[in-house]
Amino acid sequence: MPLLSSIKGLTQNARVNVSGNTLEIFIPEDDLRDILVKNSPDEIKNATTVRCENGGVKILIQIV
Repeated sequence: MPLLSSIKGLTQNARVNVSGNTLEIFIPEDDLRDILVKNSPDEIKNATTVRCENGGVKILIQIV
């Protein structure tokens, strides 16, 4: 499945599971933060928090 391998390529720590017609992807918080701010300066990377909340992902960037 090309989709699975491309998702898995995002991070070495991703877990991908297929159950029936559902694709479940788990990416650790730190890895997701790194992916989201990959091309950002270190100040933004260090100030960014990613949290799972209410069935979605909340991204917090501290502005100083």
